[in-house]
Amino acid sequence: MSHLLPTSFTLLFEQTNHGAFIGCIEEIPELIRVKGDTFEQARRALYNELRLLFVHLPHPENIRIQTRVRLWLTRAKQARS
Repeated sequence: MSHLLPTSFTLLFEQTNHGAFIGCIEEIPELIRVKGDTFEQARRALYNELRLLFVHLPHPENIRIQTRVRLWLTRAKQARS
């Protein structure tokens, strides 16, 4: 699945017992600053890529990863302020 993601995103995947993938983002400061992207551009690009994963996740896992991603993005934005 990682071939679907842009190289600017570092995503680690672990197999869950549902056979779905949960993504974990690292290097948030680098992620947000890739190629001069603004925070909003980076956020939109990240959600667009992760949406491919959300489609295959059971509902509770879907909510869990979206919540995690929002938290990481909020922290990254605060760190840049």
